Amino acid sequence: MFHRILVVCTGNVCRSPASEALLRQRLLRAGSQVEVQSAGVAALVGESADPLIRSRLLALGLDIETHRARQLEPEHARWSDLILVM
Repeated sequence: MFHRILVVCTGNVCRSPASEALLRQRLLRAGSQVEVQSAGVAALVGESADPLIRSRLLALGLDIETHRARQLEPEHARWSDLILVM
C-alpha cells in the first residue's frame, strides 16, 4: 500500500501540480488517507501554477492558487512510497 505519492514533471507549474490536485481529490473521494505532493526536475522555484491550469482545475472545483513550484530534492524521493514521473 502506498501512503505517500510524489508527482514529478519538469517545471512543477503545469502537469505535476494538476496531477497532484486531481489525484488527491480522487483519493479523498475513495476514502484514502494517501498524501500527494509534487516537484520538478528543473522547477521554476517559487512560481505559481500556470493560469490556464489553475482556471481549468477551478472549473473542476480544485483550487491550486497557493501552489508554488519546488525543485525535486533527495528528501522528496526518500519521503515517497511511489514516484510518478511525467
